[in-house]
Amino acid sequence: MNTGLIMNYCSLLSNLLIVLFMVKSLIGFFTVGGRGNMKVRKTDAFKYFTVDSNMLMATAAAITLVYSIRKAIDPSVGIPYWATLLYHVGTVAVMVTFSVVMFIFVPSTGLKFMIEGNSLYLHLISPLLALVSFVCFDRGEKLGLEVIIIAAVPVLIYSVLYYYMVMVRGEGGGGWKDFYHFNDKGRWYVSAVSILIMALALAAVLLIGHNHIAAEVLSA
Repeated sequence: MNTGLIMNYCSLLSNLLIVLFMVKSLIGFFTVGGRGNMKVRKTDAFKYFTVDSNMLMATAAAITLVYSIRKAIDPSVGIPYWATLLYHVGTVAVMVTFSVVMFIFVPSTGLKFMIEGNSLYLHLISPLLALVSFVCFDRGEKLGLEVIIIAAVPVLIYSVLYYYMVMVRGEGGGGWKDFYHFNDKGRWYVSAVSILIMALALAAVLLIGHNHIAAEVLSA
């Protein structure tokens, strides 16, 4: 079995797991409800960037999974540029989730609280699967530098939504409470800029990782 075929099967398995973990998590939210830092039920789960980013990632994984299956049947099948771009955007989104949880929340809340129930998949396992798959397994085309900006768009959109729902409407007006504590001491702008920079940095690192591996594999 050649290296390319092995990588394709690894990609297939990784993306299948990402999709299944997302489905399992959604079923959990719509039945027993969330646990840990996301004790919500049904559509309330979608107010969390964690859930939204993993939904985006699962969509990208499902698309890539289809191409992986086709490639297992016909080795000449490749992953189109747009699918690789979407996978990059999804991976950046879930790695922002992973990074914020592990480096900002865990030091103050402890690890157990942040990985209870389905948060284990959404905060930890799925983001790491996406990272490894994008950098090591998915044999998509090399991406251009413009994708760094594109990958930050979901974070920017959510930041605007979060600001509106928390700072403009507020709980009293049918909005959200500041469940991410991004406006502690009124410094929401520091949080917004910091996370946007994080997203751009992650997008750049993932781009370099993917292009380096892709260049080696595609030239083999």
